[in-house]
Amino acid sequence: MNTISALIRQRGQLTIPAPIRDKFFWLGDSMAVTFSIVSQDTITIRPQLQTSSSYWPKLYSEIKRVRSFRGQRGNLSQFIAQDRLSH
Repeated sequence: MNTISALIRQRGQLTIPAPIRDKFFWLGDSMAVTFSIVSQDTITIRPQLQTSSSYWPKLYSEIKRVRSFRGQRGNLSQFIAQDRLSH
């Protein structure tokens, strides 16, 4: 087993070193992964399982439902920026 060290940056960001990313096709840009806590000092990272086609209708239904909510209008970009600064 190869051991490579990396630093955890602000807000918990971890860059997976290139020698590791190069060995796994699923560690590309914008790929979804799942983290599992194995023990107090061990975490596993696995590719997110693909969803079945039966999942999409439910997802689209939920998106439509959420979009139907009415609330206070505002600047979404400003809200996101303020939210990120508050953590």
